[in-house]
Amino acid sequence: MDLIFLTLCTLCILVIFAFLPKVHHHYVIRQKLKNLPAPVIGSIFKLMRLSDYERMKLFLTVVENYKEGIFIHYIGIAPYINIFKPEYLQHILPSTVNVTKGDFYDMLKPWLGNGLLTSAGKQ
Repeated sequence: MDLIFLTLCTLCILVIFAFLPKVHHHYVIRQKLKNLPAPVIGSIFKLMRLSDYERMKLFLTVVENYKEGIFIHYIGIAPYINIFKPEYLQHILPSTVNVTKGDFYDMLKPWLGNGLLTSAGKQ
């Protein structure tokens, strides 16, 4: 009985320490993005029932309400930053410092290496 309890406690501690860095990472990201406006679009179930046209119409009304040119929305715990003013985009798009590849490209790195498709910045 004691061995089972000790095993379960050890397993719980390992699970906690496995998820703790991920929770901290998301906390740090949310702290960096907390000053950006974040509209409440609604639940994902409501958005799934909308047609593509209605979903785009809803998104365009959100864009019209945020005249600053930037806002953030969350899908699950992943933040998505929407930038739609040309003045902001002129600083971001030509830069190789501020633009990095997404998580999908990280999955390709073991297979393709650090080449033209998967590298970020100057090579």
